[in-house]
Amino acid sequence: MRAVSASAPGKIVLCGEYAVLFGAPAVVTAVDCRARVEVRIIAGNESRLSVPGMHAATARFRREGPGEFHWSAARYRLVEEVIDALDQSKLPAIAYTLDTQAFRDESSGKKIGFGSSAAVATALAAALLTLLDLHSDVHAVAASAHWAYQSGTGSGVDIAASVTGGTLRFEKSDVPDIRALHWPDGLEYSILWSGHPSSTTRILRRLDTRSAAVRPSGVALSVAAHEVANLWETGSTSKLLGGLRDYVSKLQQFSEDHAIGIFDAGHQQLLEPAEALGLVYKPCGAGGGDIGVVFGTDSSAISEFCKHAESNGFARLDLAVSSPGVSSNWHKEA
Repeated sequence: MRAVSASAPGKIVLCGEYAVLFGAPAVVTAVDCRARVEVRIIAGNESRLSVPGMHAATARFRREGPGEFHWSAARYRLVEEVIDALDQSKLPAIAYTLDTQAFRDESSGKKIGFGSSAAVATALAAALLTLLDLHSDVHAVAASAHWAYQSGTGSGVDIAASVTGGTLRFEKSDVPDIRALHWPDGLEYSILWSGHPSSTTRILRRLDTRSAAVRPSGVALSVAAHEVANLWETGSTSKLLGGLRDYVSKLQQFSEDHAIGIFDAGHQQLLEPAEALGLVYKPCGAGGGDIGVVFGTDSSAISEFCKHAESNGFARLDLAVSSPGVSSNWHKEA
């Protein structure tokens, strides 16, 4: 029996988190941590869903119309939203396998904040469009589903990275402005995991983006985000590091003004050691835990910094940036 498999990468926001919600550009890169999906049409009127590594039993469900799903076990809203975003009145029964184990820390099982839900939405959208021979745009379907899943929060930057891959400049709008970026010559990096998961949706619910955008710290953050995005495209690596350093200081002030703890869970304690080595360190995305990234031009200094971070409970992650975007293909099941 033929099936469709698809995969999509996770992401890290290198600069522009929070500011992207105000219309400023974000710099985001896909990383080689991928969500994997398989779908195939099956007999009967009930679909099946399995999630390796998370649930021993397979859940069954029926769809009787948009938003009308009946589950035999726990509800999977993201799957529902992707199915509804296809805008098809009737679908066959399908066996779904969703594998997001790459997004979890091997030792603790905790989820690492690389945007697993966006990667799953993208991979699942691509797989279903191929399986059902539908000609909708993968980005449009995944973005619509993920927006609904997040109850209308977020910028869409994670979907863009999962669909397109590579390193991108992203600006939020009705039709997002997405541009491919080259990784700057000589810019070294390392990605660090704090060991503390963070919820982007929960933090965003505490932030009034309309008022935050016009407060002095929000305006300053947006200006700094524009500067980094422009330097990433046209500036030297040394100037880019200066722009990133300024952005981090603006992000600190923004976090303090809104009491959202972006630099909590150990991030704050890594700023000075990075500066002492001529490096720039920052949390990525929502902050308050999850991941951070250190930038510099001296790989030995980065290694020394990472040893210090590891002594403070962080883990260095061996991940490549600019990973390819979503892909799908037919295959024959064994």
